[in-house]
Amino acid sequence: MIVAGRARGVRARLGLKTCALLAIGAAGCAQVPVLQGVAEVEANRAVAALDQAGIAARKEADEGGGTGGPQFRVVVGTEEVARSVTVLHGHGLPRREEPGFAESYGAQPSLVQSASEERARSAQSVAGELARTLESMDGVLDARVHVALASAEDRPLDGRDAPRPTASVLLRHIGARSPIDEGAIRRLVAASVVTMRADDVSVVTVSRPPPTAGEARLSYVGPIAVARGSASTLRAVLAGSIAVNVALAAGLAFMALRKRKDDDEPEGDAKR
Repeated sequence: MIVAGRARGVRARLGLKTCALLAIGAAGCAQVPVLQGVAEVEANRAVAALDQAGIAARKEADEGGGTGGPQFRVVVGTEEVARSVTVLHGHGLPRREEPGFAESYGAQPSLVQSASEERARSAQSVAGELARTLESMDGVLDARVHVALASAEDRPLDGRDAPRPTASVLLRHIGARSPIDEGAIRRLVAASVVTMRADDVSVVTVSRPPPTAGEARLSYVGPIAVARGSASTLRAVLAGSIAVNVALAAGLAFMALRKRKDDDEPEGDAKR
């Protein structure tokens, strides 16, 4: 009975030690969000960009992301937060969502719209759709489009033709050369606005060096090489496993010694 009670006490202490070690291991696996409240397509882009840079990232549903469709967040290890932010900034993520036709005309309009207000909403929607089209092309990080529509009020009194609508495009891209020819951009924009010509479109391109990809930045935990973001997790798991095994071995040895001592006591009493 005494041995059984002591064995239960040892097992209870070992259980508490094991839970504490598991809690330490869980702390070593902490994840921190670097993007929150974004659409799934933006979360997928972020995970892909981080993966190319050798950073382990995971996409999760963001319950507190607000309304307007499913929202997601991207989490990484605590050691990779700073580098993740740098990588996402280098890829221009998350991209800004420009309002298109659905957003501009889906909102509640004023009861009485003036001609200038209607013209401004139309220009905003056309610019938003053009920006989305340009950003969908490979190599484009960000696109801003501004459209200025002419009105009948702008017609000169001397009978000359009214000024044509104009547009300007600011394009940020990866690499030294723009992935889209400036002439093609002008034709694309001009074809989207009535009476606009390609000469009425101004294009400014800004290049950004391509972000470093495939740089895993390995760390070594003994003879094992792992990604730097997984090194702390592996250390915590190994340390926890070793500590649990040591605690179990010590407990078993203690129980064996106590049992041997208890077995030797009756023999000593019988000899006396």
